Amino acid sequence: MNNSSSGAICSASNNNAYPPASQGPASSFIRRFFAARETDVIDNNINLSDIVFNVAATREIEKIYLDADGFALMEQAGAAMAGELISLYPSRDTPMAIFAGNGNNGGDGYIVARELLKSGYSRVLVLQAVPQKPGIAAVRARESYLASGGVTKPEGDTDLIPDLISSILTELASGASPSPVIVDALTGIGFLKSRPGDPVFEKIAAAVREINRTGCPVISLDVPSLLNSDTGMPLIPGLAVRASYTLTVFTRKTGLLLGQAGDYAGQVITVLNDLPRFNYHARMLQAREKLLALNYHDLGCFLPVRARSAHKGDAGRILLVGGSLGMEGALITAGRAALRTGAGLIRTVFAGGDRSALNALNPEIMTGFPENIPKDLAWCDAAVAGPGLGRSARSGGLFREIYGKARKLLVDADGLYWLLRLSENPALMPRSRPETLILTPHAGEAALLSGKTTAQVLADPLGTAREISRKYGAITVLKSAATLVSDGEFTVILSTGSRGMASGGMGDLLSGVIGALLAGGMDPFQAAVLGVAAHGEAGRLSEEADGALGMAAGDLLPFIRRLINGRAGVQENARKN
Repeated sequence: MNNSSSGAICSASNNNAYPPASQGPASSFIRRFFAARETDVIDNNINLSDIVFNVAATREIEKIYLDADGFALMEQAGAAMAGELISLYPSRDTPMAIFAGNGNNGGDGYIVARELLKSGYSRVLVLQAVPQKPGIAAVRARESYLASGGVTKPEGDTDLIPDLISSILTELASGASPSPVIVDALTGIGFLKSRPGDPVFEKIAAAVREINRTGCPVISLDVPSLLNSDTGMPLIPGLAVRASYTLTVFTRKTGLLLGQAGDYAGQVITVLNDLPRFNYHARMLQAREKLLALNYHDLGCFLPVRARSAHKGDAGRILLVGGSLGMEGALITAGRAALRTGAGLIRTVFAGGDRSALNALNPEIMTGFPENIPKDLAWCDAAVAGPGLGRSARSGGLFREIYGKARKLLVDADGLYWLLRLSENPALMPRSRPETLILTPHAGEAALLSGKTTAQVLADPLGTAREISRKYGAITVLKSAATLVSDGEFTVILSTGSRGMASGGMGDLLSGVIGALLAGGMDPFQAAVLGVAAHGEAGRLSEEADGALGMAAGDLLPFIRRLINGRAGVQENARKN
């Protein structure tokens, strides 16, 4: 499906296939997004690439299309998955080893195996890793596979899984030029309640370990086995199927975007999203779930446009405060990001560090003084507090003053620490607060703000982002491999990015990008979403140009400038500059 909505016309829409607008800070953005989506139609089917569901929502969609025992829907899903598998590996000599679990995900695997046989694949074998549950649709799927001439192993006990897998792959590969392909149909989305120690779980875990050791291409059906379908975290730390592709049914699952999904899911391909009235049902469920999955290429109509007659005062005045002694680079990075995102006037106030480096590096950026912050807050259109701010008493006093007088405020890094301290001591909390507040915590900072552990945040990032937004009356940008933007009601998942962005300064860079968009007059929720999307896409383009290792925050600046201007395809020029 086409993900691009660049050039789409943002207009009002009354199409009942789209969710109603939120009433919170996200309302304007959501309304405009779905108006733009209405123009993005392919073969009369509404683009559904923004839909992502958790397991509970997926079960509700399933119920709409299930027959008496679910076998008809299983056949449709299995046939669609087999079609994708055939497209990926068209040679009929390719050995196919399907690893089936004891539930209906295993049934999908049997249907895939049956369809491969029907399509002329001569080396197909199903390994039943654990005894199949009786009385479910997967039983009929297995029978239909056997009736088509299919072969399963083992016939009896499955305790010797490592030796069995080795012998099966050796047998399949014998005399065949293509290497074997493994199809993972062990658990799917229905394994969340199982835990280590259970005999079935341990057998599945043994099979997953051996699959990962083979080095063969792996295709997972619906969700890689032992990966939590909601959070993207392995049920056993470090252990889940590492797939080359994941063929998922209906829509992407949250567990294919969040957490550590990027290390396990491979390329995600959605099947069975063309059922009768699926667009309508999915959109209505999305309206209730209030969840979108977006990337930079979905946001073409949200890019800022500057009038030809504009002057620097029209382009946004931004104040950035931080940069304690030894952490000057954080504020410098945020200021440079604001410059390349298009802020017209930028003033940085160092809480105690040396300003000379910034003056030499970017003389276009003004530097101010802590004692002038009240005047600077009256001057600016938006403020950023936190990059390199530090935790001294002086830093705490600066933050309190900013929080009580800024109209639009983004809080990051040490600013989040001081916000927590203020919230814990109402006597210190200023009487007034920002009209617009954006918080940009990573998982550890989110744990502090929400009173959870970091593990608890990773186990429920969606709930945590919404909780923080409601607690502080803010838009929350929860940063991770997939970043969440939430106003406590609507949440957007943005998964564009690069592993190379695991380096210092990336969060400071993001603060400057979002802050500049906010200062330029952009809707706050829109500024957060577009800022995260452009920041992540810049990282992806930087990796594409020069690799992941050694990536620095400053490497993203030329890409950010081009992306904000809608020139996403000119990464080669960005790399040269």
